[in-house]
Order: sequence, then C-alpha cells, then structure tokens
Amino acid sequence: MTENKISFAVIVVTYGSFDRLAGLKKTISSAFDAGAVKVYLIDNGCDYDLKAEISQLFDGRVEYQRYAKNQGSLKGFKSGIMLALNDEFLQPDDYILILDDDVMLDNHFLPSFCEIKKSLIDVNKYVWSLYRVGRDKTVDARSDRNKNYYLNNVAGFSAFRRFSRVYTNRSDEFGRPFFIPWAGTFIKKSVLAKVKLPKSQYFVYEDDTEFSLNIRDAHYEILRSYNLKLNESSQSWFENDGNQESGYKLFYEKKPIQADFYIKFGIAYILGKIDLLLIELFFT
Repeated sequence: MTENKISFAVIVVTYGSFDRLAGLKKTISSAFDAGAVKVYLIDNGCDYDLKAEISQLFDGRVEYQRYAKNQGSLKGFKSGIMLALNDEFLQPDDYILILDDDVMLDNHFLPSFCEIKKSLIDVNKYVWSLYRVGRDKTVDARSDRNKNYYLNNVAGFSAFRRFSRVYTNRSDEFGRPFFIPWAGTFIKKSVLAKVKLPKSQYFVYEDDTEFSLNIRDAHYEILRSYNLKLNESSQSWFENDGNQESGYKLFYEKKPIQADFYIKFGIAYILGKIDLLLIELFFT
C-alpha cells in the first residue's frame, strides 16, 4: 500500500430471512465498486442458502463463515475480524472496513479518503468511523456528542443527561466521536490486531461500546470525516410496517414502571448506583 493507493477489505455480518438479501447484495456490490479487494461474509443464522445466492454474483471474492443460529452481533463481527486478521492475503498496512448488511459505500470512497488523510500529520494514531447518512444522531452541523452523553447510561438512556454539556463544537473539519459502532469502522489491520475485542457474554448492543473503549485503551483516537459516508440500501431492520420501533423490541418485552421504581431510584441516586438501577429496569 502506498500513500495514494489504499487497499482494503470488508467485513459484513448478515442474518434473518430472504428479505434481507437484496440489501446485502447492494452492500457487497458497493464495496467492490469502491475498490474492496475481498469481502468476509458472516452468515449469522440466515434461513436460506446465503452462499449459493451470493456466489452467483461474487464468486471467488467472498469468504464465508456460517452459523446455523444467530450468535449475536459480537460473535458475528468478531468472527469476521478474526477471518481478516488471520488472512495472509491482507498486509499489515491494508485497511479493514466493517459494514452492516443494509448500507452502501460511496464509489469515490478511496480517493476521498486519500485526499482527507493528507491533512493529518500522523494518520496511524486514528481509527476512522464512517458517517451513516440519515441515521447518525450523534452529530449536528458543528458539534459531536462527547463522553458526557454516555455517562451514567445504559444503552443510550441516561437520567441525568440534561444536566451535562453533551456536545463538543468541532475545532476543525473532523469529528471525534466518543462511541464507534461496528458498522463504519475503518481501521488498519495492524491497528485492529492491537485492539482487544469485547467479551463474549454480550449478545446485542453493548459490545461495540466496549470496543470503543478498547480502542482508546490501545491509545488510538476515533476520528470521523463527514465526507466519508455510508448510505442506506434498505429499510432499517427495526422498522415495522413503515413505522420505526426500537430494536430492543426484538429482544426485550416492554414493562410498565412500577411504583416502587421511584423509591429505588431515590435510593440508587443517594448510593451512586444509577447504572445498576437502569440495568434492572431494562433487563429484568
């Protein structure tokens, strides 16, 4: 890889029914159109013959790993990461891009990235997070969420967010998000090898939060350019009959807040145990 010629591979995790296949094909096509040299595709419990469907279009350029049942996001993405890290085809300075199965990469991604990184003194200190157009609520015109947004919260919910300054104005063209989702992570293979992967007990959501913290523990900053974009290829997986619903509905049943919750809230606030109380509210 040279300064003006970036080589990258893509990890995609998919799951569910045949209805998702059309969006997945668009995702993989956009990756190859943008210059990807290989795709590592994780079949996380699809109920159809994914390999047969994909091989018709991308024979020889896609490496597969299949799970008969959905193992959750962490095991899916970790499996793709391990395929890429263990593949001698990829050199240490090659990049790895992690994608969901319902996004499209811009055709001009590589030249845009090469141009953007010229303005950085030391590109190796950064892990990139691509901007998901229309879905990313962590930014506004001039600022980005900071760590205060995520303090004392569970899965994005915080009782005290209103009392903190949760956005930081950008000082240059780059965003510096505190949190990096799996989808849109763009990282050198040599850097990814240094980042500790999250623990295996996570099934959904909080695994990429730990991944974000582990990136910082490895002394890398998360950086975002809003010219490096991901676009939607289909309806979001948590939309139901055209109406958006929380993804948690797939995993957790909504419960009304009981009267004794407010008593527990006061005790938890005094003892500084808000996180534990929110865990009880959401997951029990």
